Amino acid sequence: MTHLSLTVTGMSCTGCEQRISTVLGRLDGIHRVDADHRAGTVVVDFDADTLDETVITGRLADAGYEAVSREERR
Repeated sequence: MTHLSLTVTGMSCTGCEQRISTVLGRLDGIHRVDADHRAGTVVVDFDADTLDETVITGRLADAGYEAVSREERR
């Protein structure tokens, strides 16, 4: 299992958190999604044999959110 921590812009409420959890939760290989609009973060645990980061960030972009790996921001 791979752990991915993202900084996400565009989340403003718990509805956004739920939308992100639903959108990502529909992907095969997702084990856990934890979205926090106050912190502007999304943490995802997923099966790297099934998914990769570009699929996850692409799905978030399709939903209207910009996501960047927290490691990339350093």
